[in-house]
Amino acid sequence: MYLTVHDAGCPPTMREPLGGHSDAAQRLSDQYRLHRSALGVGSYGQWFAVRLTDGTSDGTLYPDKQSCMRHQHGQEVYFAFICIAPTDMSVCDADAFIRTARTMYDAGIRIADPDDRHGGRSPIMRATREDQASLVRSIARRGRVAPSNLELPSRHN
Repeated sequence: MYLTVHDAGCPPTMREPLGGHSDAAQRLSDQYRLHRSALGVGSYGQWFAVRLTDGTSDGTLYPDKQSCMRHQHGQEVYFAFICIAPTDMSVCDADAFIRTARTMYDAGIRIADPDDRHGGRSPIMRATREDQASLVRSIARRGRVAPSNLELPSRHN
């Protein structure tokens, strides 16, 4: 367990019993920050894979999601794929990302598609932690509860 400085608005319900985040979230955040620190703007738009079970990575950046998936040797369903952006990924953000990816996996939603030219779908992180938590609850409940802050066409007929 690491000593974690939480982002403003990081809900205690997303934390481990001792107040931190999971080791998987810490590893994901560390890997993201390492790539950004080592390559700076050269890392933007590059992809890396993180194992859903423990947050480990092979430490390699790939030019696109499909290349990143191909290098997981047929095990891509057990990974989440992250694109480096000009923004930071705090441990709190990493925890939200990995929880979302795990919930999608548990719900049978496979976001990795090696046959798709873009590598398949990618979860879109919501603007607020509340909306992200609402999306994860909706996925976990198989859509029986609609996520907040999401306009669904069927509701406006």
